[in-house]
Amino acid sequence: MAHGIIDRREELAALARFVEAVPDGGQALLIEGDAGIGKTALWHEGLRTARHSGLRVLSARSAAAETRIAFATVGDLFTATLDEALPALVPVQRRSLEIALLLREPDGPPPEPRVLGLALVSVVRALAREGPLLVALDDVQWVDASSAEILRFMLRRLDDQPVGLLATVRGRPVQAPLELDRAFTAFERLPVKPLSLGAIHRLLWERLSLNLPRPNLARVHEAAGGNPFYALELGRALVDGTIREDSGHISLPESLQSVVAERLDTLPTTVHDTLVAVAAVAAPTVTLLEPLGASVVRDLERAQTGAVLEFDGDRIRFTHPLLAPACYSKMPLHRRRRLHRRLADLDVDLEERAHHLAIAATGPDEEVALALDAGAAHAHARGAALAAAELAELAVSLTPADAVDEINLRRITAAEHCMVAGDAARASGLLEDAVGSSKPGPVRAKALSRLAWVRAETDGFHAAESLCNRALAEPSLEIREQVDILRRLAWMAAAGKGNLDGIRYAEAGLRLAEQAADPEQLAASLATFAELTFWRTGRIHRDLLERAIELERTAGVDGNARPTLARLLALANRFEEARAVWTALIAERLERADPEVVAYLMFLARMEVASGAWNVAARLCDQGIELARQTGREMGESLCLMVLAEIDAYRGEAEKARGEIPDLLGVAAGVGYSGAVHRLTRALASLELSCGDAGASWRLTAPLFANVTELDEVLATLAGSVGVETLIGVDDLPEAERLLRLLDDHAAGSDTGLGPLADRSRGLLL
Repeated sequence: MAHGIIDRREELAALARFVEAVPDGGQALLIEGDAGIGKTALWHEGLRTARHSGLRVLSARSAAAETRIAFATVGDLFTATLDEALPALVPVQRRSLEIALLLREPDGPPPEPRVLGLALVSVVRALAREGPLLVALDDVQWVDASSAEILRFMLRRLDDQPVGLLATVRGRPVQAPLELDRAFTAFERLPVKPLSLGAIHRLLWERLSLNLPRPNLARVHEAAGGNPFYALELGRALVDGTIREDSGHISLPESLQSVVAERLDTLPTTVHDTLVAVAAVAAPTVTLLEPLGASVVRDLERAQTGAVLEFDGDRIRFTHPLLAPACYSKMPLHRRRRLHRRLADLDVDLEERAHHLAIAATGPDEEVALALDAGAAHAHARGAALAAAELAELAVSLTPADAVDEINLRRITAAEHCMVAGDAARASGLLEDAVGSSKPGPVRAKALSRLAWVRAETDGFHAAESLCNRALAEPSLEIREQVDILRRLAWMAAAGKGNLDGIRYAEAGLRLAEQAADPEQLAASLATFAELTFWRTGRIHRDLLERAIELERTAGVDGNARPTLARLLALANRFEEARAVWTALIAERLERADPEVVAYLMFLARMEVASGAWNVAARLCDQGIELARQTGREMGESLCLMVLAEIDAYRGEAEKARGEIPDLLGVAAGVGYSGAVHRLTRALASLELSCGDAGASWRLTAPLFANVTELDEVLATLAGSVGVETLIGVDDLPEAERLLRLLDDHAAGSDTGLGPLADRSRGLLL
């Protein structure tokens, strides 16, 4: 039997079976039970057995204080392997992981959770190629929310690897933590039972040289409930005289908390204060705590001698997780607050500093709220949206009640973080509170406009449009906010009602943007108006886009003007010009490991399909799919697959295209991507037409032309390429003539190649 483990034959056998099976993959073992029952001892034995069996071990022990710090557990798990693993990561994953773990300053957009998750998958897969791997988590209930999010993502993608997971959790939760039951095919729970009377006797003798008479031993066993930690604390109290034996009988305290408190009372006050500091900081080290006072190191050493603390290099840990809350709760609240104020001045990051100040606060405090704002921004920049949302909501609660505008601005910020974190319901609630408590004016307008974006996803365009128009009607609204509302409203209108309505909003926003001295906003407004006008008329406003590009260059921002110009040039068959812009944009995004490069590769591939360079387009799609999988951009992968399906259709690979395109049409329609729906429909309809089945072609295209009285650029392209010819094929010449007239009307003002398509269609009709 393993040294130090008493009376755990069944548990040790289960651990041995688990470790033996890890190389087969898909193995997870959850050790569960009450606090102090011996889970961590078994966990350590599992790690020892794994290492002895040749497994590599990545381990992390979480504590309650760490739940407030983003990526604390992930940092503990992977920091020791990063020198080895980071060079092997693709740039976009490496950048994200380095920013999340504070190894580099944020630059550009914050890391996306899916990219971080995939980065961890890549690290674990690389390590597992060298041999079987064990991921070990102690006290998984204390894993911080940001770590938990990406660990769940990672673990679901390792079932085919020689990787196992060993975790402990307090209690016996109904739902498996980290969704382990879904992530691993072989998931088992290992409940840890109380020790027998004989095992408690051995424990007290081996650890404390304490040999109790059987009646007293039975009383200790009963009071401890067979819990080894409780029994040891009672034994220590008997050894040091905190509990006295009288005439062969002992009077036991009412609870473990009281016996631990009495044990801690024997330590000097300065030691106790230092222990509270250890319990309160997220990652306690001797170096971090030394500035608290000259006696800190001596206090830590005395606590180590008393078996309260242990050291792992510079890192400090309590010998048992129950000691930390016992120390912390024993200090009166007013003293704990003063201590947290001092801890905020230590060398901790902005997030932890904000938490210390929030705990120290005795009521609303603008200084503390500002620190929480800074902590939330720091968490957001690292890609920790959940932590950012929590800090932002704390800032709301600690803003003075009479500062109504500040409260509501912070509610809006918290809602934005919630949206990034995927909690639309919480975001909606915060914004509704802001709308309801704001006085008429800019703050209420901002809350209404942000609520519109939330409602656009849940209730559709009309609800969002109503909220936006309410926002625009608010008094004293700054021009910048009006422009932002109008520009976003333009895009929603174009998607929900049609391009004409979108252009009206875009034009109104552009007029206002011209009045403001904000080059970035003006550039965005110019690009929006130019793009929506193109989809309506087919006319490229090159002058507006060139002006927008120059404004962005002057302002030093990376906006949407250049990508917009590249897309429109490609649609106008000006392939060389478009190719030059796309090539430059892709090179820039690859250099800075920006996940947006997936979309740019897809757009260039689309253009190459139109140019006839199908092999080039296919290679670009393959590159885009690889990057999409590296960054977790499932929609980016789907869009590249759509381009490949178009190529199959145009090459005449009928069976393959007919099998792929219907499913891809469902994906495109499901996310409201009408452009992809039209392109796929055109490709499949062209295939059916070329195979001589005009009826099948018309069944595909007819729904898109139903009740149409005028054409935009997308429908005009569809009409000229297959629509009119299909109607001729099904012998509906009057409808073909009507559609051709609509095509002629649109082509007359378009900068694209619709004129020749219209001429060809008329020739076929004649």
